[in-house]
Amino acid sequence: MKLSAAKKSEIFRELVERYQSFVMKITYSYIKDVHRMEDISQEVFIDAYKSLEKLKDYDRLSSWLRAVARNKCMDFLKKTNHKIISIDEYRDEKDIEIKDSNDVRSAIYGRERSRNIIRIIDTLPENQRQALILRHTEHISYKEIAETLGTTITALKSLLFRARQSLRREMDRIENKKGEQAQ
Repeated sequence: MKLSAAKKSEIFRELVERYQSFVMKITYSYIKDVHRMEDISQEVFIDAYKSLEKLKDYDRLSSWLRAVARNKCMDFLKKTNHKIISIDEYRDEKDIEIKDSNDVRSAIYGRERSRNIIRIIDTLPENQRQALILRHTEHISYKEIAETLGTTITALKSLLFRARQSLRREMDRIENKKGEQAQ
């Protein structure tokens, strides 16, 4: 449908007001940099403005915006050779309050475990990694993830199962190797 310039501006203004924090949250979950997050979010809304007349189903707008934001982030990360941080950021040594030697051991083990998880997730096939990030970092429903990734809920559950299985298998391998070295 052809929109007048005034109507298009009005719809766009409402779109930004309603979805700005949603898009920024998604981009920040991938980028972890406020300035770049703002730039990428702005690009998402520029794409949305250009595509307003093509959009047929406004009920799927949030899924569409999520997919555009994710794709913009992935493009940025590929261009800049960054790795996706696929779980919540872990704390630096200076942020950890240490009370006794057991806390030191726990803190070191927790950081090491987080780093191993990130490395393993980064090696997963792209579709498994994205499904895992969307489900466990962004806490998105199966239905929305399936729409975002262009798959069925059944196929998504299979992707997540395989991703978790790979993650568990690799973590077990690392733990076993660490145990053998300690002996």
